[in-house]
Amino acid sequence: MYRHVLIDNPNMMYIHTRTAFFLPEIDAMAWAVAAYVSGEMVLPTAEEMEERNYLDKLDELHIPWHRYDLDSNYKEALMLLYDDDEHWLNTMNVTAGYGDYLREYLSHIVKLIARDQVVGGHGGGWGSYEKLSERGENLVDQLVNEDSSRKFAIVEEETEWRTFRDSDPTPFESIYTGI
Repeated sequence: MYRHVLIDNPNMMYIHTRTAFFLPEIDAMAWAVAAYVSGEMVLPTAEEMEERNYLDKLDELHIPWHRYDLDSNYKEALMLLYDDDEHWLNTMNVTAGYGDYLREYLSHIVKLIARDQVVGGHGGGWGSYEKLSERGENLVDQLVNEDSSRKFAIVEEETEWRTFRDSDPTPFESIYTGI
């Protein structure tokens, strides 16, 4: 599979989710697939698809959450950290290493969707895989805030009435309107 296209049969294309951002992801994928089907975007040769997949996997090895799935030695070493309650990975403190870990992962996800937007001529304006736009970076910031607000915003005496969705809304705004 190369970016929604079956390499052995490039007439077979798939729209599927890889992330938790279903709607924007499926929207961008649909635009990319439409560009391939209509000929607006020319598919590379099978050899080029394989090479690009290889380079994509090499790139993902630099992102811990992806490397965990790709490298069994890394996974084994990371599993040892789960026994260390003081390690930032287990405290999930956004001000410590976990924040960088989370930002890197979320940035990569937004870049994947941005790449599909570019391929399909989508007007989302998140930037590209190589560099996110201000709008794309704003989205990453909000995703990091969203993750941390669920984990850290609830103080002990308020747990009776709060749900996991109750958090401070002030860091959030539309990435399109700014409201």
